[in-house]
Amino acid sequence: MWCCLPAMPNSGFDANVDDGEGGVQLRSDDYNFDGHPDLAVSAMLGQVNEAVRVFVFDPARHRFRALAAPTRPAVQCEGFFNLVADQQQRSLTSSCRGGPMWYADVYRYDAGGRLYLWRTQQRIESPQIQTLLESGSADGMPLSVWPMYDPRGVKVASEIGTTLEEPMPVQLHVQVTRLPLYATPTATATKRYLVRGDQADALDVSADGARLQVRYRSAGRSDSVGWIDVDAAMQ
Repeated sequence: MWCCLPAMPNSGFDANVDDGEGGVQLRSDDYNFDGHPDLAVSAMLGQVNEAVRVFVFDPARHRFRALAAPTRPAVQCEGFFNLVADQQQRSLTSSCRGGPMWYADVYRYDAGGRLYLWRTQQRIESPQIQTLLESGSADGMPLSVWPMYDPRGVKVASEIGTTLEEPMPVQLHVQVTRLPLYATPTATATKRYLVRGDQADALDVSADGARLQVRYRSAGRSDSVGWIDVDAAMQ
């Protein structure tokens, strides 16, 4: 598909989008939040996944250039799908469906105007953790870890939740008499404990799925962040 704006010389671009199953659509929005309207060409792939190619306008050259979707750190949707530009948050959200589950990647721009992955979704495969946190959205969406990255791709934080529309992080409700709170995912000794009735923010899952990172907020004290053993929490 070749597009050209008649009022703007040399403004053509090759959209190179598969027509998909519902034809190609062209729309305008500000996708890099610089005040200039950009273009997006989209086509439906299947019932719910709308593939999108974005072309941002370069006012200095009076041309459009393709906006590439970052691929590192690992993303859930390869490319842009069902893309939404949030002008207030200055972010782009790409969402795609794989099987029964929706996934999302959120992008932002760094100070130099480079697009980077700010937040993504990592489904929690452990049924024990899904059960332990006793959570899930009204439509049955399972829990995921939502890591956040800085412009260099360094992980700076994470939370556990279902979707971007639901409150995060979900809560761990301690049901056992005493639950050790370890400093690292592999530590074997600690002097810190949570007790029955405590609630803590669920933040992350260890690589082996055996431990859960939580943050306990205590009135008058600093937050306590550590790792609990999933099996110990379910005894």
